This record gives sequence, structure tokens and C-alpha cells, in this order.
Amino acid sequence: MAMIPPVTRRRQDVEIKVHSALEADRGAPRVAQDYIRLSSIGKCPRALWALRQGITEERSPFAPPWGRALMTFSIGHHVENAVVEWLKAAGFEVEEFDENGDQWTVRMLDGIGVGHTDGMIRVDGEWHLLEIKTAKAKKFDELVKADSYEAWSPSYGDQIQGYMGATHDTPDVRSLSNTMVVVVCKDDSRLYSELIRLRPEKYEELKDRARLGLGEVMPDRPPEMKTQYCQACKWCDVNKWCWSALAGVEFDD
Repeated sequence: MAMIPPVTRRRQDVEIKVHSALEADRGAPRVAQDYIRLSSIGKCPRALWALRQGITEERSPFAPPWGRALMTFSIGHHVENAVVEWLKAAGFEVEEFDENGDQWTVRMLDGIGVGHTDGMIRVDGEWHLLEIKTAKAKKFDELVKADSYEAWSPSYGDQIQGYMGATHDTPDVRSLSNTMVVVVCKDDSRLYSELIRLRPEKYEELKDRARLGLGEVMPDRPPEMKTQYCQACKWCDVNKWCWSALAGVEFDD
């Protein structure tokens, strides 16, 4: 007698319950502060300004339901912890936390930009900023081909330049002029690492960008951004708003 195959019983309620639990634990997404997050400093000043005005992010991972985004962030956090353990096992000295057990916090002069670093690592006797990222195989292969972290992702490059520069503006943090970036391929655990030096002129440019993002007047669109579909704009979180007539509407005080 032929055996009847078992009926598949997918439990979608498990995913729903996990999402609900994470959302309840996290609470509502954080509101904008009176500073620019250095993790976002790679955005153009017009986008930074718009997001601080409450313009809805068109590609936001926090669009309901946002439990999956929290799962993705959690996985990334666990991968960062694993990378730190791997580096320590390889003999590197890594400091992930300050004396209070918190992530190192760095601030641009006057507090216009604030960031939380992945840690600090000693390389050949010298302390460097540590930056850890993950990428899918396709993006990781693009990084290997580019052989340059900053060319691969200019926004990520701006982020670490902002972090490094801010260490020189933060009195209680070690001043650092080099970063070791470690990128993990999420598909097969390949590692890419690179040492990147601080470029002071870039840091000054980023401080100007932060000031524009915090200003009362909406910044002009950067001149190199010619169309809504140019490389710099097509993945922007406020693309449709920026290129629409709504961008010209003034906000009430």
C-alpha cells in the first residue's frame, strides 16, 4: 500500500509572534535628535535635513510590520560580536566598550554629529578604529573587485571618516587616524579587511554637511545630482519627495 506523504503544516504564527515580541521590546522607532547620526552622515545634506523634518522614509525598514528589520539588525549585531571574537582569537587586542561597558561614543565639535563605534583594535602596536560590516555574496564580490572600501560604498567611507575625525573632537576618547574595516560575506563567511587613513579635508566637509542637515533652511540639491535616477539619488530614502513639488513647501513654525 502506497504511503501518503505527510501534509506540510507551516507555522506562520511563529514568525508573527517573534516579530510582535521584538517590536514590543524595541518600542516605537526613535525620533530625530538635535544632531546628525554619524551612521547616516554619508547621505546628502538635503536628505539629512528632510529626515530631521519628519519626512517619511520611502525605503524605511521600519514601515509596518518592522519586526523583520529588527531581526536583520539583531543578526548583524551577533555577527559583529562573532567578528570581535575571531579577531581576539587571532591575537588582536580589541576594546569594544568604554569603562562603563557602553559602546564608544564619539562627537563632532559642538555635538553636531554623534556616533557609536564598533570598537578599537590594536594593529602592529597602533590603535585603530574598528568598523564591521556584512554583505551578501554579490555585494562582497563587488567589494573584492573594487579593492577599496570607500570606492565600494562612499556612504560607508564617509561614516568611518566621520567616526575617525570625531575621535579627535571627543576629549574622553582615544584620538584615532586609522580604521580597520572588516566585511563579512553572509553567504560563505569570507572576510575582507582594509586599513583606511583619516582624511582631515573630508572630515571638514562632513562637518559642513552636518551643519546643513541641522539648519533651518532646506539645503539645495548637490550639483552632481542631475536627475531623480542618477546613481547618487536612486536609492535615497527621500527620492520621490526631493524631486517632487512637495520639496518646495515651507513648514510652519
